[in-house]
Amino acid sequence: MTIIQPNQNKNPLRKLNVFLVVALFVCVGISIGLCSKAESFRYEAQKLEKEIDQAKLANAELKGKIMTAVDAENLDLMASEKGLVEDKNPQWVFALY
Repeated sequence: MTIIQPNQNKNPLRKLNVFLVVALFVCVGISIGLCSKAESFRYEAQKLEKEIDQAKLANAELKGKIMTAVDAENLDLMASEKGLVEDKNPQWVFALY
């Protein structure tokens, strides 16, 4: 007696199911990678924002120091300390181009 069994590997739906499962795992892996990259970019952006805030604070401090150094009273005091004398009739030299 001969028993005939159909070849079970020839089913096209099985190949489709395997392809879909593999595609699902690939998509999940890619989405996890993209989420990880997005988080790292967000972390870097926050770090750069903190650096910008520190630079703005340092800039404001430097502007304050410059404004106090350029103040008219401070300039007169510094000029008298250095022994500078105000010229009543300054001679200006202009460059001709």
